[in-house]
Amino acid sequence: MPRADILTLAIKQAMPEWSSTRMSRWLGVSSRTLQRWLATGSGQIDEAEIPADLRDKITQQAHLIEEIDLAGQLDHFIKQQLDNGVDREVLAAWMAHRYKVLVQREID
Repeated sequence: MPRADILTLAIKQAMPEWSSTRMSRWLGVSSRTLQRWLATGSGQIDEAEIPADLRDKITQQAHLIEEIDLAGQLDHFIKQQLDNGVDREVLAAWMAHRYKVLVQREID
């Protein structure tokens, strides 16, 4: 698998839901720079455009997420709360609230 494919997969693993605003903020680059990196037309990322330190940041986070099974842990927590009788919308509202507490801004 070409390295660009691996980086594309790593981005999807690190941030399965993202906006260009969130991704550019996370990587510390302008939205325009991020758009240039993503505008390959193939759906892949042109790794040559991304500085090595940011490639490392992306892959490190992807490996960490996989290692700790973050998705599995979150799914387990959600199932527990649903089993406890917490309504889906109430749980989602609390998760949105905690997002705001965590990053100190509205969901974008």
